[in-house]
Amino acid sequence: MRDRYKNTHIVDFLFVLGLFFIFTISAIFLVLIGSTVYKNIVSRMDTNYDTRTSFAYVTEKLRQSDCADSVSVVSFDGCEALQLKQDYDGVEYATYLYSYNGKLMELFTGLDNALPASSGQEIFDLKSFEVETLNSSCYRITITLPDDDSYQFIVSSRSDDTK
Repeated sequence: MRDRYKNTHIVDFLFVLGLFFIFTISAIFLVLIGSTVYKNIVSRMDTNYDTRTSFAYVTEKLRQSDCADSVSVVSFDGCEALQLKQDYDGVEYATYLYSYNGKLMELFTGLDNALPASSGQEIFDLKSFEVETLNSSCYRITITLPDDDSYQFIVSSRSDDTK
């Protein structure tokens, strides 16, 4: 039995230990690199989601109010707002889209009601929401997200007659 242990060398043990050490370090680096890549992908996906959602939300709201003289840019409680008018059973209502305290807000109220901007429903986080009238049916909307990425898009109403 002693002859068997006599033939083993310390080099064999160190080789196996070194191989195990290299494997362990490689696995740790692989996990660290993978987590960094995953974090970057999730961050980009969140930004893309926020951008697409904000565009789609504002565009859909404009499309829902697509009739003559129903869309305008107004000052609402010190905020620049997109006003979308609707008529329900002979009573005029307005939906206001505006930026307030770092959020895109929506407020649906009677046209003659004077509610504060804080009364609106929070939609999602953003830094600013700016609307510019290009012509009677075309609007340039600039949305700045919390990470300071700014996006512009142009929306036009398609209808020239009332519903």
